[in-house]
Amino acid sequence: IELGGVMPNPRSGLVYDGANISGIPQNTNNNFEVTFNVTDGYMEITPASADALGLKATDYNAPYDGVSHTISVNTADLPEGTTVSYSTDGETWTSAPPKWATVTTARTVYVKAENANYATATTQATVTITKRPVTVNVIGKHDTKTYDGAEHSISGYTVEFEDTLYKASYVKV
Repeated sequence: IELGGVMPNPRSGLVYDGANISGIPQNTNNNFEVTFNVTDGYMEITPASADALGLKATDYNAPYDGVSHTISVNTADLPEGTTVSYSTDGETWTSAPPKWATVTTARTVYVKAENANYATATTQATVTITKRPVTVNVIGKHDTKTYDGAEHSISGYTVEFEDTLYKASYVKV
C-alpha cells in the first residue's frame, strides 16, 4: 500500500479495485429474502511526521586550510527514497551542498529532506571559516664592521614561517 492509498478491510473480505466490489456476501438459504447493507471498510495511510525522518545537520567551524568545506548531514541515516536538497536562501534548492574555501562568517545552509511517506523535514546549519593563525618572523640582515671612517649600510631581510599554506609573497615590508 502506498501513501494515500486505500486498503480494503481484511476482516470484511470485500475488495474494491476502483470499479468493482468482489467478496459481496450472498444468501445461501432460499427460505429468506435477504437485503445486505454493505459498508466497505478502509484504511487511510497518512504521511509520518517530519521529525520521524530524523534529519540532522552539523555546523562546520574551523580555521582556513585551503580546502572547500560545507555542513555535515546524516544522509546515510535517512529512510530509503529520501531526497536531500540544499539552499543558501531557503528558496532556491540544489542537490549538492554549497561549499566555501575562504574565510567566511556563519554562512547558513538550509537543508530539506523529502520522502513520499513523510512530511517534508527542514533544518539548517552554518559554515564558518576563521582566519588561520600564522606567525611570520621578518629578520633584518645584520653585519659587523670595524670602524674605518667610511659610511656603511645594510639592507634586506629574510622572512620565516612554519605554515605550509602561507607564502613569502604574502609579506610586504
